[in-house]
Amino acid sequence: MTPHKDAPTQTAFPLLGECLRDAITACGYRPCLKQIGLDKDLDDLAAEARPGSTCDQLRDVLDACFSRIAVDCGDEWAACLHGCWAHSAQALRALVGNTDIRVLPVPLARRIFLERFVVPMLSEFLKRISREFAGPDLAAWWRSPFQAWVRYCTEKCGTPEPTLLDNLANALAVDARTLQRWLHGDPIGKITWPFAPKVEAAIGARPDAPLARKDQDALAGWLLLAVGFQSIPPRDREQLRQHFEHPDGDAWSPEGVIAAFDHQTSTHGDLPVFDTCLPLLESILDLFEARPLPVSDLRDKLDAMQSEADHAPGHARRTIQLKHDWFAARLAAFEGDQPTALALYAQALSCAWWSAGINQASILKEALLYAVGIGDKVVAEHYWDKTFLLGLNREPKRALDAKEIRRLSFAFERFFPPQKAKSRVPPPIEIVETGSGFRLEREHLKHPNRKIKFAGGRTRRTPLMQAIMLGAPQDVQRLLEAGGDPNAVIEESGEGPLTYALRHALQTHDQDILARVLALELSEETVNRPASTARDTPIKLAIQMADAEVVARLIALGAKLETPCGEMPSALCFAMSRFGYALNPGDVEPDLGFFAGLTRAGAIDAKLGAVFDAELHDCRQPFLDLIERDARFRMLFHAIKTHHQRPVDDCRAVIRVLVRAGADANCRYLARPGHTVKWTPTLFAAELGDLDVFKMLVEHPSPNRGDPGQTLTASDSPLVRYDALWVATMHSQHAIVSYLRDRCDRE
Repeated sequence: MTPHKDAPTQTAFPLLGECLRDAITACGYRPCLKQIGLDKDLDDLAAEARPGSTCDQLRDVLDACFSRIAVDCGDEWAACLHGCWAHSAQALRALVGNTDIRVLPVPLARRIFLERFVVPMLSEFLKRISREFAGPDLAAWWRSPFQAWVRYCTEKCGTPEPTLLDNLANALAVDARTLQRWLHGDPIGKITWPFAPKVEAAIGARPDAPLARKDQDALAGWLLLAVGFQSIPPRDREQLRQHFEHPDGDAWSPEGVIAAFDHQTSTHGDLPVFDTCLPLLESILDLFEARPLPVSDLRDKLDAMQSEADHAPGHARRTIQLKHDWFAARLAAFEGDQPTALALYAQALSCAWWSAGINQASILKEALLYAVGIGDKVVAEHYWDKTFLLGLNREPKRALDAKEIRRLSFAFERFFPPQKAKSRVPPPIEIVETGSGFRLEREHLKHPNRKIKFAGGRTRRTPLMQAIMLGAPQDVQRLLEAGGDPNAVIEESGEGPLTYALRHALQTHDQDILARVLALELSEETVNRPASTARDTPIKLAIQMADAEVVARLIALGAKLETPCGEMPSALCFAMSRFGYALNPGDVEPDLGFFAGLTRAGAIDAKLGAVFDAELHDCRQPFLDLIERDARFRMLFHAIKTHHQRPVDDCRAVIRVLVRAGADANCRYLARPGHTVKWTPTLFAAELGDLDVFKMLVEHPSPNRGDPGQTLTASDSPLVRYDALWVATMHSQHAIVSYLRDRCDRE
């Protein structure tokens, strides 16, 4: 079965990159990107011309723009505009991911998108800006945003309007007629980045009464918006004005836009050809569930579907063709026809992209898993990037590294049985007999570093690792004396004797074997290597054990403290989270964050079919329901938590070791699942309220000691700072508040 040759159709929904390019160009920031060499990236981003790296381009362009907006208009404007972009992008992804518009004529879909999405979104955007920053008279904004800005600038700085316009004309080298066109609402082409110098030139020299920085930022920010809004055609601006002044009923939401599209698609999708194809589609899905796979029957059904597609009208044909190509790709994948499967998956996704609603996620999931499973890294990178563009995985984009490939390989084997992934992964369940312990044999002593296959070759361990896992200290010692290498590694998982010894100590609370391994001269690579899809580094496992001596030994061996530790960016950040659990064992927020799918996906999720971050909640929620419903299961859950709970003093001792080793107490990170504001260990310590740990962080004589003056976020008032004192006050941590006030008095 060969791929169909139709080109993908144009979609009514603009790509994220298109939206960003339009906004940057309209607001006069394209010259900024040209100066730093990102204008070509912006155009490639709008066309998604670099498969596999579109998300990286998006991040680079956004970072460049907002960092320069911060310089040009101030941090508060940059933070607000960044939040507005994030909200708009999330809403667009929600709309695109849940709305199938392939049966709609493109002009109709674009009109609905403009009226129900763009207009309300821009209206809400301007309302938010006007709430956060005092600005021009918005009643006069819509006819000519530039004229409204000129009047606002005159009121703000006292410069007469004719003088202000003359100053601006001289600075921009434009004539009076050009200014008059701008004042009448024509698009502005010559006012571009940077805006702050234009504001300074317009208001003129003010040696006796210089404007405050906040006022300068406000004038620059509103000028940026005036340029952007004046680029909107007058007819669309009038639509915006009407919605702004007379919003329709309830507050705007993506769900309302989705409902509007669903109403139209139900009307335009009511065609006889779909009634014919529905039983055919259901039959194909049933056949895919049968084992062994009825290949001949599936081919007959797919041929029948292709025939229906060939005779269907244009927009109906696209819908049916997509389904055909998708299921033909799946059949080719099950048959082992890799070239055909890859080509058909690529074609199906190309036709579905940004227009096929929930079908995109399903096709993307299959295509990604198949590319990973057969070892096509280039194609897998392409699809992996799209999962972040569509919002199926949370930003920022993670690398598709060996650990992610290993995790996805579990899901590949679940979806495409009985095929085995190219990347070696363990079976769903491996049975290990522990009752009889480990029997050391002569062959083990002769070849202590030989990698022995288990579970039909799906997992591998050295005799030394096997002895550690089954808890045989004397055998471990004999294998070490026989030349067992503590730096050995299983390449596919990153596991080695050290991670096995740490896990054994963590699970059994017996450190005899671990002490023997740590007494050896372990390499720096060994003490920093992440293992398993959980990315367990030795320092992470040691922090989970809450053993300060083990942590100190790993640091002495070369463990790095400022590299990722679990989901945290550093060892100290992870240690602070563990300290928080120990200090507040009844805090259910971390558990609820896990069950809500706010933590990173793991191998167990993949084995259960959850590949994307967006699938984690539905995958994990049944376990939470079981805990709440079944007393026995609830007791088991709490027993496991208690087993892994560590004493507060031990966790505090670990933090002390990390601080003395120079760990950064000002590292920015998301302290809890679901947080959007980045904390620091110092700010988090202020929330927890443990005075010993807080003093430990801020008083240690190290360049990385904690700065209690750092803030969670910018404030719109000079009288409010969201620093450690504010955090401690909000969480009623009186000891921290008293300490900080005394410290302030001393300084």
